Amino acid sequence: MKKKLIYVVLCLTMALPVAAQKYYNGAIGITDVSLWQQGESLYIDMQIDMRNLKVDNDRTLTLTPMLVSADRNLVLPEIIINGRRRQKAYVRSMALNSETNLGVPSNKKEVLSYTQVIPYQPWMENASLALEENLCGCGGHQEVLAQEPIPNEISTEIKRLSALHPILSHIQLPADRLEVRSKQYEAHLEFPVNKAVILPDYMDNKSELQNIQKMLSETLNDKGLNVKGIYIEGFASPEGALRLNEQLSVKRAEALKNYLSVQGQIPAGLCHVSFGGENWDGLLKALESSTLKEKATLLDIIEHTPDIALRKQKLKNVNGGAPYRVMLRELYPALRKVNCRVDYTTDITVAAQADAEDTNLNMAADALSARNLPAARQYLDKSNPQTAEYANNNGAYYLLDGQPEQAIAEFNKAIQKGSEAARNNLAEMEKVMKMRKK
Repeated sequence: MKKKLIYVVLCLTMALPVAAQKYYNGAIGITDVSLWQQGESLYIDMQIDMRNLKVDNDRTLTLTPMLVSADRNLVLPEIIINGRRRQKAYVRSMALNSETNLGVPSNKKEVLSYTQVIPYQPWMENASLALEENLCGCGGHQEVLAQEPIPNEISTEIKRLSALHPILSHIQLPADRLEVRSKQYEAHLEFPVNKAVILPDYMDNKSELQNIQKMLSETLNDKGLNVKGIYIEGFASPEGALRLNEQLSVKRAEALKNYLSVQGQIPAGLCHVSFGGENWDGLLKALESSTLKEKATLLDIIEHTPDIALRKQKLKNVNGGAPYRVMLRELYPALRKVNCRVDYTTDITVAAQADAEDTNLNMAADALSARNLPAARQYLDKSNPQTAEYANNNGAYYLLDGQPEQAIAEFNKAIQKGSEAARNNLAEMEKVMKMRKK
């Protein structure tokens, strides 16, 4: 039986919170939106501020939250806001049927805490919230129907696990074995807002591009080096939606790859582009060295709020948003970076098959550290699967790839072979899996 929240609106005029998303022509504010998957349940929470809402005495406004994906949607319990005369008629009609209603006293609930727990289904991972607004056509009025999106990101257990930074295993190679080395340049290229085109004369791009080209030229033209791969990884500053940040960062990394290809500096087939993630580590370092008086509060939010969407909202709310505006202006630009790394080997004789397997194991660890999963898989498949280091790194691969059951199995194999790294990784996974929504 469908539940409804019944609300009799008071004619109040209040200022909505600064960070509230506005709905119904600005009369309704929604804050603290959280979608948290735990086990077989999805917890949905939000604060709905209706203190500025006015509904005519003889009309009803129905607000219906919905989970919406590309091919399906789920209607959540609706909220009914009646005008005063309409509420009297509604109460009389409720007395005549058995429909279950959740009453919300108008003199106590000006801000409604909307909380629902529903069975979680896989399609919900990429779903989003929307709010349907239906102002009835009763009393001789015309019906008004609208639907507006509610910005949010669903925090799933797999996403939280994939965000971990597992301890990776390396095998120490003797001095006479093949040594894989890297050269890396961290480029802070400037892009116009929401653009992904390399403009050499824009801001300080000319100097940054020259540094990258110099590093590539020195490495590629060194006859004593065998270049194995060129890795361009884009990072985003953590404002806005994660999906949009990923798309923009990959496009910017691709733009650098294309620029260098046109300059004739990247051999075909050697270059790999990836998204390094939202640069939270860089933001932590920038805050620690900043002079912001609220930095302790900001650092605490970042370190202790696992839900990324909620973390971003909390940062915006600190001290009315003043420190967040400073961060956007002074700290965030440096977080938008592109790393360019060249992996190469020197002309040292490979002694035996074991050398190659150990080298591949170490290269797999480097690829996992960079979250380059396709490369990591290739290197792991060329490693010795009987070692504890392999099992631990294979568990890390499955963890980052969103396959927690396989990750646990591999970590347990590594633990049986004496891997402390795997024991720590499994403990961190268990912490996340036991984590409960606050």
